[in-house]
Amino acid sequence: MLKSLWELTKQVLGLAQDTQSNKADIKVLQGHVERLTAAMQRQELDLDHLREKEALERRNLMLSLENAVLRLDRRLPAVDQRGDSGAGNAPLRRPRYFREHEKI
Repeated sequence: MLKSLWELTKQVLGLAQDTQSNKADIKVLQGHVERLTAAMQRQELDLDHLREKEALERRNLMLSLENAVLRLDRRLPAVDQRGDSGAGNAPLRRPRYFREHEKI
């Protein structure tokens, strides 16, 4: 009877030590999870900032392209109803860049 009581006590003490060790491990893992969560939140903010910056860059490029087209249109001679520019009989042609990208 004493022997089984001794075995039971050893087992309880062993389980208590295991529990303490597990609690310490859990705290370490919780710290890792908190750091990873913070890193992921920073990455998300960085990605949002990058998306906004790229959207602004695309908008600025489109505005620059629109300005260039408007400036180009002001430099070209006016075209009458037949497509004549009045400068010889050569038809007015759009720049190659625009012809190539009209299908997009």
